[in-house]
Amino acid sequence: MTQLTDARPAEKARKPLIDFVRGLAVLMMIAYHTAYFADYNGLADVPLFESDFWFYSPRVIVSLFMLCSGASLYLSCRDGIRWGRYLRRLGILSLLAGGITLGTWIFFRENFIFTGILHCAAGASILVLPFLTAPLIRRPWIALGAGAALIVLSRLNILPNLPPHIEGVVSMDYIPVLPWAAPVFIGVFLGSLAAAAPSNMPGSLKNDADAPGGIIPLPRFYGNPVSKAVLFLGRRSLLVYFIHIAIIFGITMGIAEMLR
Repeated sequence: MTQLTDARPAEKARKPLIDFVRGLAVLMMIAYHTAYFADYNGLADVPLFESDFWFYSPRVIVSLFMLCSGASLYLSCRDGIRWGRYLRRLGILSLLAGGITLGTWIFFRENFIFTGILHCAAGASILVLPFLTAPLIRRPWIALGAGAALIVLSRLNILPNLPPHIEGVVSMDYIPVLPWAAPVFIGVFLGSLAAAAPSNMPGSLKNDADAPGGIIPLPRFYGNPVSKAVLFLGRRSLLVYFIHIAIIFGITMGIAEMLR
């Protein structure tokens, strides 16, 4: 039977490596959105849909976020799901996703976001739940297989995008739960690898930012100012997500108005 507990401190489930990768994804996201809104407000001509680099950049960013989400879910549930924390996380994601939909519908009616990265993260958190709790399929390798199957079925055009496109809407950010839940499933498997990693690896559950060195001297890897800044962004990715969009859009729109 699945263990139900809220006793283990949430911070123990955090891993510097996951936060570091998430922080790198945040930096990539900031760079992409700067280019996106510069193009949107007419400050630059960025080939967002013609260049392979700009086409694949957001897909890499989303994949990194989703992989980290799956790994974090596994680490937080490996000793039994803590329903209070899980439901709180799901509620926050759903609320923020709804806020994004409402806000973009008000300000960008024809480009509003009805299924973006937070919508996808919330939906994927529900879809992956059986692989974290159900006794018969609570195996990381099964989650890996499910994620791989989603990717293959999508590439073969067998699996439709869900939710589908809305006619007349060219969304600013379209990340359907299917097939984009796939990286979350794969992230569950990667989280299990982190749980089993040797203590001298930077992703191991047996060390943290202050642990002694090993294959990679961890204090130097995570303790330098650059790494600390990246970790800071990774641990506050939701807050940074909202703040940076408002700041970048406001600055680019303000500059565009001044140049008119």
